Amino acid sequence: MLNAMVIASLATNIFSLYPGLIRPGFEIQAVTDKGPVLELIVACNPGEGMMSYSKIERLFCLPDAVCYHDLKRAMTKLCQ
Repeated sequence: MLNAMVIASLATNIFSLYPGLIRPGFEIQAVTDKGPVLELIVACNPGEGMMSYSKIERLFCLPDAVCYHDLKRAMTKLCQ
């Protein structure tokens, strides 16, 4: 079953991981690979936030277009 999921995701060029499902309490709930950009859903207290990661520029960017090199710093600012 897992092999079919991997093949299906590779065929569409979009790959999603759900670490929050495997490890409850993990800060990063989901990661979607969209080529040069990753979309991350981050657990905040309360709620969730979304940020992107540019593989080319190696920056974590928040919805307000402020970007950080450090994931923890970006997560802190996102969840404020």
